[in-house]
Amino acid sequence: MTDENAVVKSKAVNVTIGVVDLKEVSAEILAKKRELYAEENWPDIQTPKGRDWFKRAVADTRGLRVGTDNFRKQEKAPFYDHLKLVETTCQDAIESIREIENPLKAKLDEENERLQEIKDAEEKANQDRISKITVRINAIRESPIEALDMKSEAIMERIEELKLIDPTDPDEGFDEFVASTEDALHNSIEKLQNIYDKTVLAEQQKIENAARETKRLEDEEKTRLANVEAERVRKEGIAKREEENRIKAAELAEREKQLNEKLAELNPNKLDYLHNEQTVTNMPERKHEEPLIDEPESDSTGDLAEKVRPSVLASIKALFELIDGYYGDDLPSFILCAIQEGKVPNIIFQVQE
Repeated sequence: MTDENAVVKSKAVNVTIGVVDLKEVSAEILAKKRELYAEENWPDIQTPKGRDWFKRAVADTRGLRVGTDNFRKQEKAPFYDHLKLVETTCQDAIESIREIENPLKAKLDEENERLQEIKDAEEKANQDRISKITVRINAIRESPIEALDMKSEAIMERIEELKLIDPTDPDEGFDEFVASTEDALHNSIEKLQNIYDKTVLAEQQKIENAARETKRLEDEEKTRLANVEAERVRKEGIAKREEENRIKAAELAEREKQLNEKLAELNPNKLDYLHNEQTVTNMPERKHEEPLIDEPESDSTGDLAEKVRPSVLASIKALFELIDGYYGDDLPSFILCAIQEGKVPNIIFQVQE
């Protein structure tokens, strides 16, 4: 097919396609065509008769479609030049009008942008105002939480600060949030008062505990110092007694030496006998004591006693004065031994007789 108005030739059918009247493609006709060529009416295409039916059906529908399109083109052709003129004229007018409109629109857009900026600034300022009020209200609500780590004085200061806030005062700037502010103030002050009471009790308890701990430490320190002092006094007493014993031992040694010298004056030959305690203790008993003073050969014992009596009595008196003055009850052991075995009394008795 070289021309839309040409005749379509087929081995099965010959269909001439021309311009179709719109009446031929009305909704009623198309409904009948749709029913005629519905799938349930298709014959077996594999048979010659069925294949010929499909060819005729395609030719029929194609003829309607192409004819309708030819009608569209035919009816449109007389108006094409006019439409082209209208298109060109209108485009030129539109461009001219746009040149006038653009400056006006730009000025209006500029003003609208300015107004929008003002509106945005006002909205931002309002949001900032609301944010500041919200921050103040939140700070009031959070006061009890912050007070948990405060001392009682600081908590009371915070309570007094909140009591001074008057949400209804315009200068406070709470505006439309007066009711929320009053509610926050009431709740926070009540909670802060409870926290204050508990904090005061805790601080008093802490002070009492600290005082008890201080007293305990002081008592421990006093006890420690007393123990140290007692230990010092004990050691000093031990050292003093040791020094006294040392001095006393030295004095005893010196007095013993003096005693030995006095005894030697009585009878030098008997000094070893009196000085040696072991000798005195283990000395065999004798029925008759050997006199401590060598007796001269004489027929009269009374005459001898009368002769030596003054010097012996003087020596014995000096001896016992030395013993009694220096030793008291602490007589040297060899003297006590001699007295116990009757040596010294025998001397005295012999002399006194």
